[in-house]
Amino acid sequence: MDKNSFEMCGLSGAFQEALKETRAGTFIKGLAAGDATLWKDDAEHKALINNSLGWRFLPALMSEKADFITAFAAEVQEAGFTEVVLLGMGGSSLAPLVLAGVFGHAEGWPVLSVLDSTDPVAIEEVTARLTTKTLFVVSSKSGSTVEPNTLFRFFYDKIKNISPQTPGDNFVAITDPGSALEALGKELSFRSVFLNPSDIGGRFSALSLFGLVPAVLAGIDIKRLIESAGRAVISEKNSAHPKAQAGIRLGAALGAAALAGRDKLTLFVSDKLPAFGLWVEQLVAESTGKEDKGIIPVTGEPLGSVENYGEDRIFVDLRLGDEPADETALKALTDAGHPLIKIRLADTYEVGYEFMRWEIATALAGRMLGINPFDQPDVESAKILARARLEEKSAGAPGTSLNAEGKNIYLSESVQKTPSVKKTLDDGDAAALLKALFAAMKDDDYIALLTYYSPFDTAIQSMASELQAALMLKTKKAVQAGFGPRYLHSTGQIHKGGPNNGIYLIFTHGVDKDLKIPQAPFTFSYLELSQAYGDMEALMKRGRRVLLFEAATPSAANLKTYMDIVREALS
Repeated sequence: MDKNSFEMCGLSGAFQEALKETRAGTFIKGLAAGDATLWKDDAEHKALINNSLGWRFLPALMSEKADFITAFAAEVQEAGFTEVVLLGMGGSSLAPLVLAGVFGHAEGWPVLSVLDSTDPVAIEEVTARLTTKTLFVVSSKSGSTVEPNTLFRFFYDKIKNISPQTPGDNFVAITDPGSALEALGKELSFRSVFLNPSDIGGRFSALSLFGLVPAVLAGIDIKRLIESAGRAVISEKNSAHPKAQAGIRLGAALGAAALAGRDKLTLFVSDKLPAFGLWVEQLVAESTGKEDKGIIPVTGEPLGSVENYGEDRIFVDLRLGDEPADETALKALTDAGHPLIKIRLADTYEVGYEFMRWEIATALAGRMLGINPFDQPDVESAKILARARLEEKSAGAPGTSLNAEGKNIYLSESVQKTPSVKKTLDDGDAAALLKALFAAMKDDDYIALLTYYSPFDTAIQSMASELQAALMLKTKKAVQAGFGPRYLHSTGQIHKGGPNNGIYLIFTHGVDKDLKIPQAPFTFSYLELSQAYGDMEALMKRGRRVLLFEAATPSAANLKTYMDIVREALS
């Protein structure tokens, strides 16, 4: 079976030129040597890059640790734990989310689940399953990330109530050496504290302890996963090997496409590879979205007809085994001149290979765009603004309220200044306003649906997916869809640091049943709302077009009321 094909259509010349330059130039040799000047020459960037390149040879390093990690997992299995819940965000949670979905539940091993939400409904769903046989993995590179820290406090308090003598036995930490989480884990006698190499950025950490410890706890054969990943590693000795070249080919394709204006990386991902698109989304968006540049990843859209797409797309169709694809629709895309990359995994363990291949590709694409793919300068901005709201207990959404018949809708200044929108402001008609805003979109614009509700609620998932599809089909624009606060650690970087060509629709809600956070002066509902407000505020500071819809409570019916306004704008 041909695992990979690159149909670059009108970009074939640029693609081949990029390949030629990469192979003949310094990238392969420089990547193998860890040369920071591949991306930036100034001292500040070089220092950061030099401390971010440990991911390149993780398969070799993790092979040495595999027996130790596997022995720990056997101890957890023998102790009778039935569920492992990972508490983390972004790079600490998305690879485990992929692995949990791809491999499923292995008989005789704990079920692996991921909680990367501050929504009280999501937290309560995990709480309802809580027993003394629930093991929590608190995962944070810095050890100071607000979401896993507050979730830890909440669940430690719960465990302490049912197992007061040894609550630490139900917790494992994964963090960098010297972090506050390391100290906390030792202080509270966690079952184990795993220290990851500090020279690995979060989104490049899938094959480090952040990905492998949760995997092995769920019964996944990490030696096979590591071996698979090792085939994609680039070194000076194997740089000509087809397996190692796969990352180079992918990176050259993404970079050449973005430089030609096809910066909407649209992924059609097999149902057998759940959440893999979310992992790619974070890797690509957070790595390339800066200096007003970037590759804008889109996952979750349905495969449409040729007329549904503009000239800003590059497509990737990713499938497992012989799972059939809609070859007729895919061929129609290439016949119309759209570049298409087909990737076929022979088995589930090739996910390890794909992790490494996409990391190499993203590093190369970042070089081609002239940016540093290892920093995330704008991710912190929303965090700072959310934190300020929590500390100051400031109330009220940013932006200007639209008088929309009792509905709480807020607009950024850049929305209000859109010429076609100005005529609709006095009427308070949100659907008419959105209709005017969509009509004024430029060819390279895109839309992001950002939903602060429980990611476990299937009704809400369906509504978000259906609205994403409707927007794509009607506007013919790329449409992202993400749950907050997860997306803040993913596409949040490109929303603020990338090109100013997005329309951001934030859906959030007020309090229904709230949850207190031990040792914190705020609740989870207030934290979640502050994160939504903080993100809108950060986007506004960058001159972005933002609308925030705030329902009274987190019910699916209330969310539907607001999403129906967007649907009405499409009629």
